[in-house]
Amino acid sequence: MSLSDSADSRLKEQRSALVNIFSDGTILWMPQAILKSTCAFNTKYFPFDENECHLKFGSWTHDGTKMDLKFFDGKEQLMVDDFVPGNEWDIIGNRAERNVKLYECCKETPFLDLMFYMRLKRRTAFYGFIVLIPCALLSCLTLVIFWVPPEAPAKLMLGETLH
Repeated sequence: MSLSDSADSRLKEQRSALVNIFSDGTILWMPQAILKSTCAFNTKYFPFDENECHLKFGSWTHDGTKMDLKFFDGKEQLMVDDFVPGNEWDIIGNRAERNVKLYECCKETPFLDLMFYMRLKRRTAFYGFIVLIPCALLSCLTLVIFWVPPEAPAKLMLGETLH
């Protein structure tokens, strides 16, 4: 099983995968991996944007009759208990769904995948201090130039420091 839209430059996972095989035929796959994937972001409301990314896991070699994909303990979401938060994004929600797809070539054979959706919100504090506040202050100082009388030498000095 693999991540469908993987952006990892390696062809195969280099670390061992932990697998528990139970007497009823159930297999619990626990990969020790850092997965890299791509996600299209809408930056219309940058830096106050929220985006949803998806991770699709499925088998390239086995159909639904040979491998029945299900969620661990019936939990249809990512387990984020050990999630280490980054500097730029927060996970504000996640959900998952199990998809069964029938193709034209083989209508009697189901193909399964598990799709995980993560809702991400950008942390705005960094952009507020580095981008928004300086831009607002420079805009206010630019307006001050128009309040200073034209004959005042301070107008020339203020204009030079702003540009």
